[in-house]
Amino acid sequence: MKQKYTLIVCMLFCVVVQATAQTSNNVYRKYKLYVGLIGGVNFTLPEIKERHSILVPTDLSGDSPYEKEYGKLYRNMGTQFGFYFSYGLTPKLSLVFQPNYQTYKLNYMTSYGWTDTVNMMDFEQEMKHVQKFSYFTLPVAVRWDFRTKRFSPYVQVGFFTEFRHRGNKTIYYDHTIDEEVDEQSANTSSSDVGITDHINKFNIGPYAGLGIAYNAPYFTIGLEGNFRYGLLDVVNNRNRYSDVTGFAAQYLDVLDQFRLANINVQMKLIFPINNAVNIHLRGRTKY
Repeated sequence: MKQKYTLIVCMLFCVVVQATAQTSNNVYRKYKLYVGLIGGVNFTLPEIKERHSILVPTDLSGDSPYEKEYGKLYRNMGTQFGFYFSYGLTPKLSLVFQPNYQTYKLNYMTSYGWTDTVNMMDFEQEMKHVQKFSYFTLPVAVRWDFRTKRFSPYVQVGFFTEFRHRGNKTIYYDHTIDEEVDEQSANTSSSDVGITDHINKFNIGPYAGLGIAYNAPYFTIGLEGNFRYGLLDVVNNRNRYSDVTGFAAQYLDVLDQFRLANINVQMKLIFPINNAVNIHLRGRTKY
């Protein structure tokens, strides 16, 4: 039995040694073109520029009870997927293009209370407003790999443009003001009502990120995270109060003006498409 365990330990040790030895091999990226797929999740936090509401309190001495309370970053999770293209300018410097389809999500809470002075009854309603904005996004960046080994950490910085595809909104509500609305058990106004006309068609901004890649002989798999900041306003001011969705009248709600800050985390799987047979990990230290 001991011999069996000793053999297993020796085999594992050999695997670890072999993997460690392989990390010393170099990857030749210069003048090589890679293509592949990306996919992941993103988290959005809006930067509020202007607040708007249907009702305005007559007593302005304190905080307005009608201000929206926006959800935390981890509650605003969206998704993205797309393609990956990179071209090696040097062994460590690459030009990267990642066209993708990205959906942002953000939510906020509002609550209102009324008193019936005739029947002496109180009425309360708390609402969770969930918005989703989808864009075709075109990010371009330069990437710097710190190593030319199998495992290669890197940083990248670039600029993105994006074009609005659609916007949707759903309101969940209950009749207890407790700063929480359960989407599973709450009432809902409707399902995915369109607010596309309330969203501006175009946005631009910078982004930067870091990641790590594992380079196999004929493919590369990696994980990266990026921070993006949209420079333009998201909401169309002209259409803010146009009640095409029924939200303004029934739920006393209009969108604030904001910009989007966003963190995305994504996986990538890419392949060399030129000289694929000759692109391999080379056991040498210089080019």
